[in-house]
Amino acid sequence: MSGPFMRILISFFIGILTFFVPKEKYQKQLDALPDMAHKAEGHDLRGWTYSSIGSTATGMTHWYYAYPCADSTAPVLLMLHGFNTDGRAFTRLTDLSTKYRLIAYNFPEATPLYTGQMHDFVAILDDFCAALGVDSVCVCGNSVGGAIAQDFAATSTRVTVTRLLLISSQAFGATAEDRARNRGMADRLMPYPDYKLYYLLQRSGSLVRLMEKRGFGEDAPGEILVIRRIGWYRQIMMSVKEYDGRATMSAIRCPVIALHGSADKVIPLASARTIQQCIPGARFEVIPGAGHAMVFVQGPAIAARLLALCADGVASDAAQSVKPASN
Repeated sequence: MSGPFMRILISFFIGILTFFVPKEKYQKQLDALPDMAHKAEGHDLRGWTYSSIGSTATGMTHWYYAYPCADSTAPVLLMLHGFNTDGRAFTRLTDLSTKYRLIAYNFPEATPLYTGQMHDFVAILDDFCAALGVDSVCVCGNSVGGAIAQDFAATSTRVTVTRLLLISSQAFGATAEDRARNRGMADRLMPYPDYKLYYLLQRSGSLVRLMEKRGFGEDAPGEILVIRRIGWYRQIMMSVKEYDGRATMSAIRCPVIALHGSADKVIPLASARTIQQCIPGARFEVIPGAGHAMVFVQGPAIAARLLALCADGVASDAAQSVKPASN
């Protein structure tokens, strides 16, 4: 009974919190957020570059962070960020550049390709890889980026995913409780206008924190928390609303490595272990004392662990076909 009661209580709290939100003030702040071209301004990129590439197939402009690699033939590690971050969340994983070409994608905030389905992200990533001229990648998904990475690895017909790395993630929608929570979040929040959703993001720091009452604390440094335009959040909420990751994950054929912090307050360890249940061959490791933002807070240590775990397979990861970019 406590779950439904808490959802009712939180729903009531949100209703009170948003009732008197001044539209003009928060709409103005929302409109003033930097566009995709200016997301990196004022931030220490730690040697990364922020670039864009256009697609002639869709007309999209894709934005991404990249870190230099001395070996131009090294496999690409495509990094997919979570709900309240962008590609900068991966900027402390630079040690991975000894074996991989690092590309941290910035998902678009609005695009006609967003229709409210998880598979929309596959079309976007396929288009991005085509623009880069890349046919094969290793993929690293952080938090909800892990759900996108799982779907991409399982269903892309254009790109071969040679290895899947999941950091602070889970099998989204794998349990009845998770599906009920995701439906409840979408049903409660989607009807709000953009300026009210922006207000909630600004006030709480995270829709996830507000809905689940799990604080980030020191686990989420403000340096990597990003408030984006609302189209991104609507796409995520609709994508996970009815999503059941079990069938998708069962179709994954590449090697899977999952790392999860024992002190993660956003995705509890029990939820993260659904990865093991849905992908029997997945390697799952617990990082003692680490929280949800360990990809950034403990970046060098996470990079070292991933290098050790991937050491036996980097050569096969590199057996990829990379064509000159044509877009």
